[in-house]
Amino acid sequence: MKHFNVQKPIVSVIIATYNRKEIISRAIESVLCQSFSDYEIIVVDDGSTDGTRDRIKELISSKVHYFYENNAGPDVARDLGIRKSKGKYIAILDSDDYWVDKDKLRKQVKFLDENLSYVLVGGNASVVNELGQKIVEDIDVSISDEEIREKILIENPFIHVTAMYRKSTWEKVGGYGKNSRGFSEDWNLWLKMGKIGKIYNFKDKFACYRAGGGYSSLWRKQSVLLDLKLRMVYGRDYPHFIKGYVLGFLYYLSFFIPFRKYARLCFYKLNKK
Repeated sequence: MKHFNVQKPIVSVIIATYNRKEIISRAIESVLCQSFSDYEIIVVDDGSTDGTRDRIKELISSKVHYFYENNAGPDVARDLGIRKSKGKYIAILDSDDYWVDKDKLRKQVKFLDENLSYVLVGGNASVVNELGQKIVEDIDVSISDEEIREKILIENPFIHVTAMYRKSTWEKVGGYGKNSRGFSEDWNLWLKMGKIGKIYNFKDKFACYRAGGGYSSLWRKQSVLLDLKLRMVYGRDYPHFIKGYVLGFLYYLSFFIPFRKYARLCFYKLNKK
């Protein structure tokens, strides 16, 4: 498999960032270390105020391109980056995460090249905290198209920073922001893409994903409610809507009871059954 085209790279890596001056370099360098070389990196700065712009400008090259926009949210920033992109495949990476498999792009490009009915692929990842300490060695992702469809209304089946998809598919479904209604932007995108093609996860560990922090309890509750509405929108398109909705509602109730951590652990175990 030989790919190289200066004008139109095969892969466009989209990195949306906001106030990540201290760690943005790590994300970019994890892409530059890839064994597959026919890519471009598009960094979209979503209105950073901490000097992120100056840090990224030090890294700009023939492969690294930078765009700044007023703060509008990560889904809008990603859509902007993809509109600016030239690749036929889109790979997503967040600025506080990084890839750990140097063959990630090569493996995913090969798979999509050879399996034309597939529109989206992902992979496994480790989870770290804000100090970089590993808290989950491997996320238990579903692998095959059939397995993913069985779980897609129960939980988000893809780790966003491991995803690669066809740009043509992104165009067909309207991207992240269009008609997102405030839903989890990545989960909504996977559900839209799954309606027009097959989807797959590699078992390989592709990334190190930093667990989200800094979100208020109110924000988390609102997010869970939106996920319930998301399941309702796609309830006729995928199996196990009732199970997914009930588990999602139980998770929402866990915000209002004592021993929340224990309740959410029970919810996690129910999800995996």
